[in-house]
Amino acid sequence: MKDIRVFLSDVSGNTEMLFLDERMYDGALCGVIENEHNNMVAVYNEDALLEILMDMMETSSYDTVLEYYMCNIYGAYVGENTPKFINLLTNGTM
Repeated sequence: MKDIRVFLSDVSGNTEMLFLDERMYDGALCGVIENEHNNMVAVYNEDALLEILMDMMETSSYDTVLEYYMCNIYGAYVGENTPKFINLLTNGTM
């Protein structure tokens, strides 16, 4: 099976696509989207990412995990190929 990072880079045509550093976050990858720079970039499912962080940080405090995510992941801009994050709707809710 093809590596998810290679697959997304191949289908998007963006060989400079950026991903979160840690491979453990790859389970939250859910696709690609065109950004404001007309680049296809990786998209992460925010809920899945928060679950991974809760396990990694060994905490049940959603607020602690959300603060870490907002400050260290969501708010990071690393250039025109910075990944995006999405909240997927389930049964009409976020």
